[in-house]
Amino acid sequence: MNSIREPYLTKTSYVTSHTCERWLWKNFHERPVFDNTQIGSAAYIGEKVGALAQKTFDGGKLVNAKPWEHDKAVSETKELMLDQSVHSIYEAALSYSAPKLG
Repeated sequence: MNSIREPYLTKTSYVTSHTCERWLWKNFHERPVFDNTQIGSAAYIGEKVGALAQKTFDGGKLVNAKPWEHDKAVSETKELMLDQSVHSIYEAALSYSAPKLG
């Protein structure tokens, strides 16, 4: 894994940052360990919501990248966005480069 990475938000980090802003900083600066999700954790709930979304919005395509494969997820999302037959994208990933100030 590359030791330098661009910051990006996940559903988990966005939701958790509302309860603990320091967690967001720590999550970026100290790479989290990805393992099996524990029942009741934010990641577990996110997986359940994602599964429900796939049932509710039938016929979509899943971006099938691991949590640490953000660049791969962004690339897959771009490809799916260009495919006009795809009406829903599950677990889409985006990136944005903010303009440099100064």
